[in-house]
Amino acid sequence: NWEEQELTWHYQDWHWLEGTHTLRVEYFEGTGGAQAQFWWNYAATAAAAQAMPPSPTYGSAQAAGQPAAPAQPASPTTPLLTLPGPWTGEYFNGRDLAKVPVVTRTDPAINFDWKWEAPVAGVPANQFAVRWTGTFTFEAGQVRFTTTTDDGVRIYVDGTLILDNWRPMRGTRYVTVQIPKGTHTVRMEYFEALQAAKARLTWMKVAN
Repeated sequence: NWEEQELTWHYQDWHWLEGTHTLRVEYFEGTGGAQAQFWWNYAATAAAAQAMPPSPTYGSAQAAGQPAAPAQPASPTTPLLTLPGPWTGEYFNGRDLAKVPVVTRTDPAINFDWKWEAPVAGVPANQFAVRWTGTFTFEAGQVRFTTTTDDGVRIYVDGTLILDNWRPMRGTRYVTVQIPKGTHTVRMEYFEALQAAKARLTWMKVAN
């Protein structure tokens, strides 16, 4: 990923390693803010690793070749992470969201890992899109919206685009916006290109 980009979370699903290994991270800064973080999670088997979702809990390896120290329990002051719902989910063949959806249904949350399977009957396993729309009550404050997808994603609040990564990619993106107190409509648009497909949306209030 040797290119200029916004703060972006890239990850590899799993690699089997044992013994002592040398790791190298190379990073460059273009313009604006500069951040770099690197970590890994340990799983005893390949199957366990494949079932493990990417974790935003950062840790340091205890020693070369050793698993990272376990995450500490969240403190009572940790902001509340919300997996919101329900949503009206509209499922499309292809990426054109101006078409008539093939399927419209109620999804309790946007928290899907379809792997290489179709998301719903009548929609292909590759080259599909979903538009989720929901209305939610917010307290006033700064709210961080976080998506984990494979592939593209867009987030709108009351029709205003706040996050735009409409391209083949994988990983986690987030954006923090000021939300006034009241009821607001959130819309997430997602498309799948090829192979694995997943989509997840959460948010939490991070400041007043």
